[in-house]
Amino acid sequence: SWNTPTVQMHIGTWVKGTPGHSWQSEAQGKSTYAKKATVYAAKAVAGTLMRLFDSPELIEKARSEHKAKIGNGYVCGIPEGVNPEIK
Repeated sequence: SWNTPTVQMHIGTWVKGTPGHSWQSEAQGKSTYAKKATVYAAKAVAGTLMRLFDSPELIEKARSEHKAKIGNGYVCGIPEGVNPEIK
C-alpha cells in the first residue's frame, strides 16, 4: 500500500464472539452463510474492478490522491540507532 493504492474488505463468515484460528471458526467457514458472504464480497470486488476498467480517470485520481498522502513514501517510526532489546 506504500507503492500503489489498495483496498481492504472485511466480511462476516463467523458468528459474533467466535475466536479466530479455532475449530469453531473453521467449522463456520464452511457454512451456507459464510459462502453467501464470500460470494457477496466477490461481487463487490468484481463490480469495483469493472467500474475502474470503464473509468481510467478514477485510477488516475486514486494514484494522485495516493501520492499526495504518502509523500516521500514509507517512513519508519523507529528512530535510527534504536535497536530492540533481545533477551
